[in-house]
Amino acid sequence: MLVPFPKEKSRKVPARHRYGKNRGSNSRSSRSLGRDSRSSVFVSADEECRRRAIELLRNGFLAEGIEVLLERDSGTVSDLLGWGYFLFGDRAKAASYWEAAGEPLETLAALIKRGGGIEEEVLGTLLNHSSMIVASTAAWLSAENHLKHSRFRRAVASVQKTEWYLPKNKELKKIRLNAALALGENQLAERTAREILALAPDEASAWVSLGDIQVQRRNFEEALLSFEKALEIQPLDVALTRKLARLSEEKGDREKALGYWDRLLALTPSDQEALGKIAWAYFNEEEYEEALHYFRRWYEEGFPRDQEEACFEAYGYLLLEEIFSGRTERIEGAEEFLMGAWEKYPQNPSFQIFLVRLCLFRDDIERGVRILSVLEEHYPDVPEVWYEKAQVYRRRSDWQGMVSSLSRAYRLNPDPFYAVELGSVFLELRDWRKAVQWLRRALSSGEEIPDVLHDLYYAYYKSWDFTRAENALRRVLQMRKSNPKLDFFLAELFFLKGEYEQAFEKFEVLRERLRRRNFRRDPSLEPFLTSVEWHLGFAGLATRRFSLAKRAFQRAFELPGIEEIFHPALFERLRRLVSEGELSEDLKASILAKIRGWEEEEKKRTKTEGKTASERKNRRGRKGDV
Repeated sequence: MLVPFPKEKSRKVPARHRYGKNRGSNSRSSRSLGRDSRSSVFVSADEECRRRAIELLRNGFLAEGIEVLLERDSGTVSDLLGWGYFLFGDRAKAASYWEAAGEPLETLAALIKRGGGIEEEVLGTLLNHSSMIVASTAAWLSAENHLKHSRFRRAVASVQKTEWYLPKNKELKKIRLNAALALGENQLAERTAREILALAPDEASAWVSLGDIQVQRRNFEEALLSFEKALEIQPLDVALTRKLARLSEEKGDREKALGYWDRLLALTPSDQEALGKIAWAYFNEEEYEEALHYFRRWYEEGFPRDQEEACFEAYGYLLLEEIFSGRTERIEGAEEFLMGAWEKYPQNPSFQIFLVRLCLFRDDIERGVRILSVLEEHYPDVPEVWYEKAQVYRRRSDWQGMVSSLSRAYRLNPDPFYAVELGSVFLELRDWRKAVQWLRRALSSGEEIPDVLHDLYYAYYKSWDFTRAENALRRVLQMRKSNPKLDFFLAELFFLKGEYEQAFEKFEVLRERLRRRNFRRDPSLEPFLTSVEWHLGFAGLATRRFSLAKRAFQRAFELPGIEEIFHPALFERLRRLVSEGELSEDLKASILAKIRGWEEEEKKRTKTEGKTASERKNRRGRKGDV
């Protein structure tokens, strides 16, 4: 027997009115049923069981409702057991309980077993049935059918009818959510998603839908939180991980995006999008070792057609970078790749330029010149061609040819890089004025590069413009604060400008700082400490701290050879300081002899031209970091 369910909520009738005032054999209820008092108690208990089960099932407590029903005889509650298993998602079991129950539950069982072949006419006759079980199940099946056939508004209407019977069923709400999303009704979809999450906070699909709605509204912070909640529930979800990676990238959070792309690669190691995103991210950040690792994996999987040429170019660049940095000696493999890329993309000069660089690295100058002659003929307006030609001139120590080629590259593309290269060439040529001109031009773009500023300081220093040299050095110090060698150069500039007190304080602090360093770990600091001791001695003489100066000179004679060569402007001043200082004659003679030796060495350096690469490195060694 089916329990009728009213269309509208009815007032709850107390048990004493339903079963009569007394529960004995003389009660009106017992006489109407034709049973004794014992059967009356049984019927009351059975109806109480059904009432409790219906309440539990309607409110989403499916397991508890089925458990209550299983306490009774399955024959008397087979309709409710079928309904419970239907709500529980086990439709096969539901059909098995309903198929022997008679019309209309038998019809529902047949529809469930048929699967996709739902008959609208049959459902229509069942939607208005007096039984809650029949009406709600028919409305549910109707909502699913409408959703399946893209009748989204009718699906929403069917869900609303079914929800009257099942107000706390998340599966029904999920049908309404999908229909609302398909209709583009984001307000309804968001409200439904939040209703689902109120019932089941661990429902990942609702978090994802909520996140998609928030993305459409450009609420990226909230969308990220929603997707992250879903990922906590489904940590192996590939599509969700991809959503988070793309969204983090759109927000500009590079670190978080890379983390999600890495996570996606762990789930699908051959994912081309993830490989590409990570490879290009590292490449653009100039983290070439990491970039090469991912580009190599991407190349093995196959570059996408729409990015293939750019990927080939970047991969070739990274292979050369790996060779030039000494991380590998696989030159043959790189040359084979570049030749193949040149053959595949003959109109792209980058691969020929890379081959020129490889030839120069292998000292195969003649082959490099032959490739360059082809490039000059076909690509005279490509600045990189003239830059590579300048490198050939450098190998041949043809400085004027190098200046001419770099100038042409700069005219074709006024990039600060070419200005820096020209500045470094003029530093080599000891043309301080032109070096300053090109280095300042390189910095005019607004980007302050520490190495370029350091070169500018050195050019000013050698051209005796100590004030501008100090300004350039202070800008370097703002970017490289913990550097004792830069502090030494600043103190030396104080001394050259006659600011002896500042120079003395700076040298004294620097000496104490170096003394605390572990020379066993870095023996190269000892000659540098010698330079500091000499300068501290001269600063002590200038500030008339004669006893401190004497001790500094004595320590300097005990240490290894001096690392720095003094500026010519210092020599006369140093002679005067030593001769006027209160030092012993022997110490004065030793110091003056040392100054004469430095002076002679500086004269030789000034006159010598066409120095070898190692000599140039030693001369510019004063710019190295400690």
